[in-house]
Amino acid sequence: MFNKKEKAQQLDKVETIIGNATEFKGNISSEGMVRIDGSVEGEIAIGDSLVIGEQGKVYANIKSKNVTVAGEIHGDVECTESLEILSSGKLYGNIKVTNLFIDDGATFEGNCEMKQSKENEKVKKNESP
Repeated sequence: MFNKKEKAQQLDKVETIIGNATEFKGNISSEGMVRIDGSVEGEIAIGDSLVIGEQGKVYANIKSKNVTVAGEIHGDVECTESLEILSSGKLYGNIKVTNLFIDDGATFEGNCEMKQSKENEKVKKNESP
């Protein structure tokens, strides 16, 4: 999805971090980028990107532009752009995504619904007779 330099630049944009010694119960809503290394239970709505670190455990339904999973998610995930499950990542729940990337060794248990990107929808409409 991103090369190492792009990924490092992306992580510099993190606005909110929930540390590995933190437990949070409730709803999280943010327009910026959020990283979770602790434990979160509730609902999550992120306008930009969400990163679940290797120590992160999330028990929530998630709506976000992009999600990267290195830790563990128990809940449904809806992404308007992309979902990436890294080799250490575990996702237990249903997903609705436009782009899906799953590394070797990752765990995914659930159903997947692939949505078309807005660009693909525009192209198809223009190709219709």
